[in-house]
Amino acid sequence: MRKESLMPQPRQLATAAACRYASVSAATLFRAARRGELHPAHLGPRLTRWPVADLDAWMDRAAAGAAGGAA
Repeated sequence: MRKESLMPQPRQLATAAACRYASVSAATLFRAARRGELHPAHLGPRLTRWPVADLDAWMDRAAAGAAGGAA
């Protein structure tokens, strides 16, 4: 078993890590937050954390919307 799989996953990600996780730009994340689709924690003027559960749900909704529009 790989060592990485035994380590707990973070519940919140920094902006750069959230961008890599969701494969989107920071502008896309902040735009989704302004629309109320994501709920980041603003810990300071330049310190934002993104809940992984929010990102997963947001990506699932986006995938479902894309799949529904392709039919």
